[in-house]
Parts: sequence; structure tokens; C-alpha cells
Amino acid sequence: MLQICKINNHLSVSRQIHINDISDIVVAGYRSIICNRSDNEDLGQPSFADIEIEIKKHNLEARWQPVCAGTLQEIHGREFGELLNILPSPVLAYCRSGTRSIMLWALFQARKRSVSDILYYTTRAGYDISGLVPKLKAIKSRYEI
Repeated sequence: MLQICKINNHLSVSRQIHINDISDIVVAGYRSIICNRSDNEDLGQPSFADIEIEIKKHNLEARWQPVCAGTLQEIHGREFGELLNILPSPVLAYCRSGTRSIMLWALFQARKRSVSDILYYTTRAGYDISGLVPKLKAIKSRYEI
């Protein structure tokens, strides 16, 4: 069974989804899916193209924003935020474990939320993003008045 971690009313994250998870995602009320994982990271991982075919059969929106976990930058967070702004909500974002997706959300939120607020949401969802805190603080400091 796919474990989905709710961040807020607009976004949830999960580990890698599979084709047979799509109907459960639809029943749960999600309207869009973002994949933050590159194809072929793991042996046996379904390709985004295969997942997207099934997503489209259920009339959901799908976007592919593959990023490598160790290379996350503010620009990736902004791109993620742009997707959240245009996609029908609620959105389910996934990667290998969900951590990359929630980190992208945190990078997007860093301009407008406090770091403690971001950590509240990510910790409540079960993710430890403490390693990202220095980057979040640097982003926040550039946008404070």
C-alpha cells in the first residue's frame, strides 16, 4: 500500500509510485502528479513515460521534474513552485522516498515562510530535512526586508 504524507491541503509526497497505485491515488482525490525522479535510478523502477500513460487514462495532470537529490538548488524549488501554481490541486509529488519532493517544496517556501515553519510541516509529514536548513536560511535572508 502506498504511504502518502500530507504536507498541506494542496500537496502530499510519497515514495516511488507504481502503475497499480494510480487508481488509489485517484480515489484519494489527487488531481495532479509530479515526478521528481530521473528514470533508471534503480533497477526495476517504472519509467515516467509508463506512469504518465496510466495517469492520463485517469484524467490526471502529470509533470516530470527530475532532479538529483544531491544537487538541489533554489532554482529547482522555484520550478517546483511554478508547477504547484499551475497544476490542479491537490498534487502528489513523488521520488524514491519522498524526501527530494519535500525538499523541493521547502526550497520553494523559503522565500515566504520561516525556516521553523517549513520544518514544522516537513517533520509533521515524517521527513528530516535538517541538512537543508543552511540553504533555506540563506534563501530566506536574501528575501527579508
